Amino acid sequence: MTLRFNGKYSTRSLDTTIASSGTQSTAVAVDGEGVVGILCPSALTSSMMSFQFSEDGENWYDAYGTGGEKLNITIGASYYIALSPADLVFSNFIRLVTPSAEAAERVFYVYTRTYT
Repeated sequence: MTLRFNGKYSTRSLDTTIASSGTQSTAVAVDGEGVVGILCPSALTSSMMSFQFSEDGENWYDAYGTGGEKLNITIGASYYIALSPADLVFSNFIRLVTPSAEAAERVFYVYTRTYT
């Protein structure tokens, strides 16, 4: 985990893994912070990603936008995707979900921000 602070906000970098043949990442403890970005690994099988959230790390729910649409993003190898923290403020945990199984283990970095 990397923590940066500039007097107005702090940013954390948290790693999460999608296992080989898997579609869901390990849980990321975001602790109510806004998710502001995702760094993708240098190789990927999937080109889309959605999100799930959990209060307790055991019961997971798909994330939907205010218009009722499932929150999906386009991903690619070595992409850094900037996200709106207003869209992705979750409670305690999130996980990343791809629609197709990854061909190998993939490590992603989730960037969160807390404003002071």
